[in-house]
Amino acid sequence: MSCCGNKRQQMQSVPSAGRVYSSHSMPQSVDPKRNEIRYSEAYFEYKGTRSMMIIGPHTGKQYRFNKQGDVVAVDLKDRVALQGVRDLRETFHPFVR
Repeated sequence: MSCCGNKRQQMQSVPSAGRVYSSHSMPQSVDPKRNEIRYSEAYFEYKGTRSMMIIGPHTGKQYRFNKQGDVVAVDLKDRVALQGVRDLRETFHPFVR
């Protein structure tokens, strides 16, 4: 007697409803990287009361926060360094909430 009541064997014999593609049988019109999400920047919101400018230590880019609530896109190479800055909070893209 098996522990699963032969359900595993039944599941294996049920045909799949969707298409399964191997890398060799994939149609030319399907691009596997098309739906890939690539993040190239992080976003930081300024919580301070005065303006502030930070120079990214890895890229040398200038990030300017003019007032409280400003959200600025930051290169991922500078992300970790800006996470340690007081009055900055990492946030989502300003148009995606």
